[in-house]
Amino acid sequence: NVAVRSRVEALQAQAAARNEVTVERIVREGHELGNHTWDHGALPLRTASTIRQSIRRTSDLVERIAGQRPRVFRAPFGWRSPWSDRAARREGCETVAWTVGVYDTDRPGADAIVKRSIDGMSNGMILLLHDGRSLDPSPDASQVVAALPRILEEAQRRGLRLLTVSQLLAE
Repeated sequence: NVAVRSRVEALQAQAAARNEVTVERIVREGHELGNHTWDHGALPLRTASTIRQSIRRTSDLVERIAGQRPRVFRAPFGWRSPWSDRAARREGCETVAWTVGVYDTDRPGADAIVKRSIDGMSNGMILLLHDGRSLDPSPDASQVVAALPRILEEAQRRGLRLLTVSQLLAE
């Protein structure tokens, strides 16, 4: 049984540029760092070359800060285009998405986040959670932070292993 661990921090590069210490810590602690574009733009409205430039610019920044290029890519909002997967592959990234989204950005409360996560928990799941720093002018990840220990405890109780997305893809 497999659950995904270790946030693949789907990294929006402009935020990373402002938080280099956090990026370094993510990698140092063994989490996988993913590419989430330079500016979190809507990819279906962009050209193939613009998408590729955004992915490349983000991967270049991550490599400069963390010493390694991302191997996975998650499209902003999950909105992909006919060109996004190809652009990601050309930049050395496998496009991934989530299998369980719990709408934590609506701040429904830690109990709701836990319930939604557990209700969708299954072998091979990729759980989408947010750190509160996305586009919100008043970021708040406190509900996710409060929910996460209970989500991880339940995954372990069910015998699920916690993996990075690249580890999951390799299985």
